[in-house]
Amino acid sequence: MKKREEVQNVTALLLSVPLRKIVGLDLLVGLLLGGGALYLEVWEDGTYVDGTLPATASLVGVIVGLSLAAIAIQTAFLDLEYLRIADRAGVDPVKTLRTAAWTVVLGVVASLLVIVRSALPAASPAWLTATAGTVTALFVGWAIASVPSTITTLISSIRLRTRSARVPDGEG
Repeated sequence: MKKREEVQNVTALLLSVPLRKIVGLDLLVGLLLGGGALYLEVWEDGTYVDGTLPATASLVGVIVGLSLAAIAIQTAFLDLEYLRIADRAGVDPVKTLRTAAWTVVLGVVASLLVIVRSALPAASPAWLTATAGTVTALFVGWAIASVPSTITTLISSIRLRTRSARVPDGEG
């Protein structure tokens, strides 16, 4: 029963990502990369896309690792002083995790799509490789462009943590 509640809490956290975060500059970067991949897949026979897949897989792994580290750092801050300062500042400490959690989701989806795209045989129909390459590039670009907002949220959490460290015990 407890496991089900944990899954529901994580799902609720991810579903609480604001629409402006989903439809923002990072999605635009993903769409531009997807458009570039579509061009390469259709007019350049996918040669360049095939050559970048190993590096792309590594990059997406770094993004997921970075975002998980950001989540770990932010959750390490959750002590009483920090929670008091966050409450006074009107910051929900759990909601600050959603930016990094969203980037992890994008990175995992991108990783899965990289696997799918690299697993396609050379004899696959052009429409299939073009679609897989385009969607893969979209999610890879989206994940890459989401990193700055994850870092910004982490910096904000560190600033709030610094403020909470300056408040004497019992005054929070």
